[in-house]
Amino acid sequence: MRSVTGRKFPPCVLIVEDDALVRSFLRSALEESARVVEAETGEKALGILEAPRWALDLMLLDYILPKQSGLEILRVTKRRWPWIPVAILTAHGSEDLAVEALRAGANDYLKKPIQLARLLESVRTLTTANYKRVDGAVMTSVERVDESTKIDPRIGRALAFLREHFAEEITLDDAAREVALSRSHFCRLFRHETGSSSTNTFTISG
Repeated sequence: MRSVTGRKFPPCVLIVEDDALVRSFLRSALEESARVVEAETGEKALGILEAPRWALDLMLLDYILPKQSGLEILRVTKRRWPWIPVAILTAHGSEDLAVEALRAGANDYLKKPIQLARLLESVRTLTTANYKRVDGAVMTSVERVDESTKIDPRIGRALAFLREHFAEEITLDDAAREVALSRSHFCRLFRHETGSSSTNTFTISG
């Protein structure tokens, strides 16, 4: 098994999707380069998250699930396991939904039908983000921002990153990678939180 991320050990990816065909597609796309765990309901997903045998590196989470919505599972996940990146999967591609998912803590947003290249890009980005292991627990490198600022912590960290490297040429990809977001969703969230375009702040690359 060769890791899609180039890491020594392949990442462990949890697929939470009630549609068997979509689960099959995702598993087939990832099983050559990742360890794949599947859940067809939010309840089963939470059971997997609680099981000590699994050290998950990423969750691919369907927006619409039986009994509990994907956003509910996302919020529980980010409250109890904040270090695990989550990509939301949905057939609904509205701007409001994307922003709602990102503000709830999602790291990426994949619209169905999911394109293979886009999927692999997201998995690679989110499983190679800068994580630290502190006192036996995995913690993200994203710093908390004073809640009184009313700005998403990831954008606060991106702005802090920019300040720390103000003398260097910082690209959009650098900033997105720093906060474990895909480039497109970093741009979307940056515009929503600051009211200005990220292209006016960071150098465009690629």
